[in-house]
Amino acid sequence: MKRILERSKPKQQILEAMVKAFFSEHDVEQAIIEIKESKLTRSQSQNSLYWEWVSVIGNELGYTKDETHMLLRDKFLGYNELTTKKGEAIRELRSTTKLKVGEFKDYLEQIDMFVAEWGIMLPRPEDLYYESMGYKR
Repeated sequence: MKRILERSKPKQQILEAMVKAFFSEHDVEQAIIEIKESKLTRSQSQNSLYWEWVSVIGNELGYTKDETHMLLRDKFLGYNELTTKKGEAIRELRSTTKLKVGEFKDYLEQIDMFVAEWGIMLPRPEDLYYESMGYKR
Protein backbone atom coordinates (compact mmCIF):
# COMPACT_ATOMS: atom_id res chain seq x y z
CA MET A 1 0.00 0.00 0.00
CA LYS A 2 1.55 3.30 -1.10
CA ARG A 3 0.44 6.90 -0.90
CA ILE A 4 2.11 10.12 -1.95
CA LEU A 5 2.46 12.58 0.90
CA GLU A 6 3.23 16.24 0.33
CA ARG A 7 4.98 18.44 2.86
CA SER A 8 2.32 21.15 2.64
CA LYS A 9 -0.74 18.85 2.81
CA PRO A 10 -2.42 17.26 5.86
CA LYS A 11 -1.16 13.74 6.51
CA GLN A 12 -2.80 12.46 9.67
CA GLN A 13 -6.05 11.35 8.01
CA ILE A 14 -4.17 9.61 5.20
CA LEU A 15 -2.01 7.65 7.62
CA GLU A 16 -4.96 6.72 9.83
CA ALA A 17 -6.96 5.51 6.81
CA MET A 18 -4.02 3.44 5.54
CA VAL A 19 -3.50 1.78 8.91
CA LYS A 20 -7.20 1.05 9.31
CA ALA A 21 -7.48 -0.38 5.77
CA PHE A 22 -4.35 -2.51 6.20
CA PHE A 23 -5.46 -4.13 9.45
CA SER A 24 -8.99 -4.71 8.18
CA GLU A 25 -7.58 -6.55 5.12
CA HIS A 26 -4.82 -8.51 6.90
CA ASP A 27 -5.07 -10.73 9.97
CA VAL A 28 -1.71 -9.73 11.49
CA GLU A 29 -0.58 -8.18 14.75
CA GLN A 30 2.14 -5.89 13.35
CA ALA A 31 2.88 -3.81 10.29
CA ILE A 32 5.81 -1.67 9.15
CA ILE A 33 5.39 1.89 7.93
CA GLU A 34 8.22 3.24 5.78
CA ILE A 35 8.48 6.77 4.47
CA LYS A 36 10.99 7.53 1.76
CA GLU A 37 11.74 10.20 -0.81
CA SER A 38 9.46 10.06 -3.82
CA LYS A 39 11.27 9.02 -6.99
CA LEU A 40 8.29 8.25 -9.14
CA THR A 41 8.52 6.69 -12.56
CA ARG A 42 6.90 8.44 -15.47
CA SER A 43 3.71 10.29 -14.66
CA GLN A 44 0.29 9.46 -16.02
CA SER A 45 0.26 12.68 -18.04
CA GLN A 46 3.65 11.79 -19.55
CA ASN A 47 2.39 8.33 -20.45
CA SER A 48 -0.79 9.73 -22.04
CA LEU A 49 1.14 12.33 -24.04
CA TYR A 50 3.69 9.72 -25.14
CA TRP A 51 1.10 7.31 -26.53
CA GLU A 52 -0.70 10.18 -28.30
CA TRP A 53 2.63 11.10 -29.90
CA VAL A 54 3.39 7.46 -30.78
CA SER A 55 0.06 7.26 -32.59
CA VAL A 56 0.71 10.45 -34.59
CA ILE A 57 4.27 9.41 -35.50
CA GLY A 58 3.11 5.92 -36.48
CA ASN A 59 0.37 7.32 -38.70
CA GLU A 60 2.81 9.69 -40.41
CA LEU A 61 5.43 6.98 -41.02
CA GLY A 62 3.12 4.05 -41.72
CA TYR A 63 3.96 2.07 -38.59
CA THR A 64 1.75 0.53 -35.92
CA LYS A 65 1.88 1.91 -32.38
CA ASP A 66 3.98 -1.06 -31.25
CA GLU A 67 6.42 -0.66 -34.14
CA THR A 68 6.73 3.08 -33.46
CA HIS A 69 7.23 2.46 -29.75
CA MET A 70 10.04 0.00 -30.52
CA LEU A 71 11.63 2.39 -33.05
CA LEU A 72 11.70 5.21 -30.50
CA ARG A 73 13.06 2.99 -27.73
CA ASP A 74 15.78 1.72 -30.07
CA LYS A 75 16.75 5.25 -31.15
CA PHE A 76 16.76 6.96 -27.73
CA LEU A 77 16.91 4.36 -24.95
CA GLY A 78 19.15 1.69 -26.40
CA TYR A 79 19.65 -1.76 -24.98
CA ASN A 80 20.44 -3.54 -21.72
CA GLU A 81 23.13 -6.17 -22.00
CA LEU A 82 22.21 -9.36 -20.16
CA THR A 83 24.25 -12.52 -19.66
CA THR A 84 22.58 -15.91 -19.41
CA LYS A 85 23.67 -18.62 -16.98
CA LYS A 86 25.53 -20.19 -19.91
CA GLY A 87 27.47 -16.96 -20.44
CA GLU A 88 25.65 -15.94 -23.60
CA ALA A 89 25.10 -12.24 -24.17
CA ILE A 90 21.55 -11.09 -24.80
CA ARG A 91 20.50 -7.58 -25.79
CA GLU A 92 17.13 -6.33 -24.59
CA LEU A 93 15.51 -3.02 -25.56
CA ARG A 94 15.27 -0.73 -22.55
CA SER A 95 11.73 -0.19 -21.30
CA THR A 96 10.01 3.16 -20.84
CA THR A 97 8.20 1.85 -17.75
CA LYS A 98 11.32 2.11 -15.60
CA LEU A 99 12.12 5.72 -16.53
CA LYS A 100 11.88 8.32 -13.77
CA VAL A 101 9.82 11.47 -14.40
CA GLY A 102 12.90 13.53 -15.39
CA GLU A 103 14.25 10.79 -17.64
CA PHE A 104 10.89 10.47 -19.37
CA LYS A 105 10.79 14.24 -19.89
CA ASP A 106 14.19 14.03 -21.61
CA TYR A 107 12.93 11.10 -23.71
CA LEU A 108 9.88 13.13 -24.82
CA GLU A 109 12.08 16.11 -25.71
CA GLN A 110 14.38 13.90 -27.82
CA ILE A 111 11.39 12.48 -29.68
CA ASP A 112 9.94 15.93 -30.28
CA MET A 113 13.19 17.29 -31.75
CA PHE A 114 13.81 14.14 -33.81
CA VAL A 115 10.43 14.05 -35.56
CA ALA A 116 10.42 17.83 -36.08
CA GLU A 117 13.37 17.24 -38.42
CA TRP A 118 11.01 15.12 -40.54
CA GLY A 119 8.38 17.88 -40.49
CA ILE A 120 6.10 16.03 -38.06
CA MET A 121 4.40 18.42 -35.67
CA LEU A 122 3.29 16.69 -32.50
CA PRO A 123 0.14 17.74 -30.65
CA ARG A 124 0.56 19.57 -27.38
CA PRO A 125 -2.66 19.31 -25.42
CA GLU A 126 -2.01 21.89 -22.71
CA ASP A 127 -3.28 19.72 -19.89
CA LEU A 128 -0.77 16.97 -20.78
CA TYR A 129 2.16 18.82 -22.32
CA TYR A 130 2.94 21.35 -19.59
CA GLU A 131 2.61 18.83 -16.78
CA SER A 132 4.62 16.21 -18.70
CA MET A 133 7.49 18.61 -19.29
CA GLY A 134 7.45 19.98 -15.74
CA TYR A 135 6.56 23.54 -16.73
CA LYS A 136 4.79 25.70 -14.16
CA ARG A 137 1.94 27.79 -15.53
